[in-house]
Amino acid sequence: MLFHEILAPCRYDGSAYGTHLVIAAHNYSAHFGSLSALQPGDQVTFTDMEGYCQQYTVAGLETLSPTDVEAMTDEAWPLTLFTCTLGNQSRITVRCTKLSPAEQKHKHQLCKP
Repeated sequence: MLFHEILAPCRYDGSAYGTHLVIAAHNYSAHFGSLSALQPGDQVTFTDMEGYCQQYTVAGLETLSPTDVEAMTDEAWPLTLFTCTLGNQSRITVRCTKLSPAEQKHKHQLCKP
């Protein structure tokens, strides 16, 4: 499954150009509603506001407490995506590893068509 085209997410912590990036978005179909459908091995492409891409692979999914900010912002993961569950009881959290430069399709270049 290829996951892309997220509207109105927010940078929760870190930077795509640092050691880690954490992105949060609502659990709406137009935001992160399908986040739990991601599976280990799926690829995720992050496109910044300038159109530059960085590519990641899903390593796993976790369910975290809404108050577990330390786990949510774990800097061991280059990319973390999270959203609330229906009823706001927990957070669906997707952990991703960064593809090596050799594996990246766009290699930090413009990826917009």
